[in-house]
Amino acid sequence: MTCSGNNLILDLYFPGRCEGAAVRAAFISAEGEIRIDEVAAPVPDRGGVVVDVLSCSVCATDAHHFAAGGRELPPSIFGHEWVGTVAETGADVEDLGIGQIVAVTVGSSCGTCPPCRRNLGDLCATTLRQARGRDEAAPPWGGFSDRIAVTASRVMPVPASMPAAARELLEPAAVAYRGVRRARLRMDDLVVVQGGGAIGQFAGQWARLAGAGRVLVVEPSAARRDLAADLGADESVPPEQAFERIAELSGGLGADLVIECTGIAPLVQTGAEMLRRGGRLSLLGYPLEPAAVSVRDWLAREIEVVASMGYGRADTAAAIRFAADGRLRADGMAGMRIGFGGLAATLAGMNDRTIDAPRVVFDPGLDGAPRERATGP
Repeated sequence: MTCSGNNLILDLYFPGRCEGAAVRAAFISAEGEIRIDEVAAPVPDRGGVVVDVLSCSVCATDAHHFAAGGRELPPSIFGHEWVGTVAETGADVEDLGIGQIVAVTVGSSCGTCPPCRRNLGDLCATTLRQARGRDEAAPPWGGFSDRIAVTASRVMPVPASMPAAARELLEPAAVAYRGVRRARLRMDDLVVVQGGGAIGQFAGQWARLAGAGRVLVVEPSAARRDLAADLGADESVPPEQAFERIAELSGGLGADLVIECTGIAPLVQTGAEMLRRGGRLSLLGYPLEPAAVSVRDWLAREIEVVASMGYGRADTAAAIRFAADGRLRADGMAGMRIGFGGLAATLAGMNDRTIDAPRVVFDPGLDGAPRERATGP
């Protein structure tokens, strides 16, 4: 562990950062490598908060950019699914208290960007920049850290009574909610979810809550199929059985809605082929390479395609509300917990698919805490 004295980004934010109290933060240093730096404990600006990180779910985006050396990844996005407790507040923050549990989110639609001016607040350019870590107030590191400083609009209170398992995965729950919401699911639809990772597990639950007639999860891992069934999916089958079972359930027509959550490029066309004529394909997974699709097939069967990226503030609020009252469940999803010392091996394992857990959760406390965490009511 070093003080990273030649990090210009950190020097800009925190001049003299190595002189006082320090916290730990992880950075991608090269392809397949990370370093754990000691950096000066962040301080809030007038409209900001400092959050003690309780946990940070490890996303496939983290793993992909770890393998690529983080060339296109803003530092704040390396660990973007965090939850924590408020440690400090800025002078202008009145609605958040020390010790309050909060989850990362984005601000409200700005109302002034071109999409907002066309009444497309769901596609607000300002909140998109926040979600991608490209706004001016983005922190110089992400949630793989002990502490993080953000504007107060980037967090949302979480009920203290919420189970930790649900609290830790609110960000992927919000992503899945947005995807199902945009897919315009109809009552009694036959819904197929491709992929039993965290996004897929949540998408299946949201589809059921939205009135799907039947939810079928397609997943090669037996453990993930069992988890899907436990979380409320009507059925879960391996890929080699999917088409036969869809035909049986639909009388040979095909699924009404397929939600693609794997991010595996060839499975985009596979998902389309599961649909009935006029069916809808919802894209939540994020392939890193181009996907070969049959446009002629899509045209002939008049398939509708809708994509969903990230989440909005209302999506986070929905995830919190449904998780708080138990309608949305996350128990069993976090199959692994790691500290700073396990980050590199975990990210490598996610890339080579040797890690089967739907989600891995980073907990900075597993390596010991360099300072006392804030407490409050």
